[in-house]
Amino acid sequence: MRSAPSMGTIILLSIGIFLSGGTPVSAKGTESIQIRQGVEVDSLQEAMKHYSWGKGHERNGVYEDAIEQYRKAISYHPNNPKMHYALGNVYYKMKRTEEAKASYLMAVSADSTYLNAHYMLAKIYHAEANYDSALAEYEKIVALKPDYVQVRRSLAELYRYRGREADALRAYMELSQYVKDDPEIFILTGQLLEKAQKTERKTERIEKAIEAYQHAWALKPDDLATLESIARLQVQTADYEKALASYWLLADHDSTDTASLIKIIELADQLARSDDLIRGLERLTFLKPKDAVPVIKLAQIYFDKGEFKQAKKWIDRGLTLTPKNGRLRTLNGDYYLKVGNRRTLALKEFELACADPVWKTYAEQRIATIQYEASEEKRRQEEAEKNAFFDRGKK
Repeated sequence: MRSAPSMGTIILLSIGIFLSGGTPVSAKGTESIQIRQGVEVDSLQEAMKHYSWGKGHERNGVYEDAIEQYRKAISYHPNNPKMHYALGNVYYKMKRTEEAKASYLMAVSADSTYLNAHYMLAKIYHAEANYDSALAEYEKIVALKPDYVQVRRSLAELYRYRGREADALRAYMELSQYVKDDPEIFILTGQLLEKAQKTERKTERIEKAIEAYQHAWALKPDDLATLESIARLQVQTADYEKALASYWLLADHDSTDTASLIKIIELADQLARSDDLIRGLERLTFLKPKDAVPVIKLAQIYFDKGEFKQAKKWIDRGLTLTPKNGRLRTLNGDYYLKVGNRRTLALKEFELACADPVWKTYAEQRIATIQYEASEEKRRQEEAEKNAFFDRGKK
């Protein structure tokens, strides 16, 4: 009968088994990690190998082979955005837009910050007139790269094209922080601010619009339309002094600008700026030589200032244009009374003025006054002569 193994034998056998074939659990785990790492390294290497081959085919214009290599690269490394993007570019070059779009979407799915893929998606959506999707991609791009000026411009222009004026205004104002030398940006900003002021914070938005237009005009001083916008908004904000100066700049830039001269005349009259008013009116008479209105105003201004010689010059010029004008006839009559007290000539002018219904009442009053003064003068003269006669008799 065979005896049972001793305890020592059992221990020795156990040690032998351990040394010859047994592997501790911790050692197995380490080996597994090393295997996985090796596989990952091998996969990336394989992916990069096929990616490199794909690039070569793409450069040579062999697009189908490039697609095959990029697909193999993706099969080894499916979450690599660069490889999806490369595949999308080949599809895009081949005008296989839907497949390109799918590849770019895979790229941004793998990495939401992959800027170039967002840009290509925006480009495709824009071309497809899928404007909302294009705008969403543009917004993602500027969030990732705030100084991407080209995209900011596209974003602003597309918002404006879509009629989303509040978003367009925001986009143009943000763009203007990065581009300081393009007057068009500031002109569009000003125009959008003008529209926006109709709804809220009117004064603040008009002031910002003026600032935008002024920046644009500083960059492009010969842009008279922008200068006109500045002047117009200055009138809206009751900044009449600055508006007057702006309209003079317009008139001096363009010597034929009658509209600006008319504004100058209105503002100068409102501000009681006599010199500006006279200068504006005189310039206007050169541009509109057959227009009696500025001539009549000049005659009145000079008469009120007591500059009767200048007044007479404009009265005579006005009467050659409109001989029956009651205002000019009454001014002429008053001139004859002021200078030399020539009542006969004055009466003739007031009688002619009576033909103008607007000035008839005034002319009749002046005639009555002259006649009364003449009769009183005659009465006093007769009385003086009578008194002188009696005085001689007493002697």
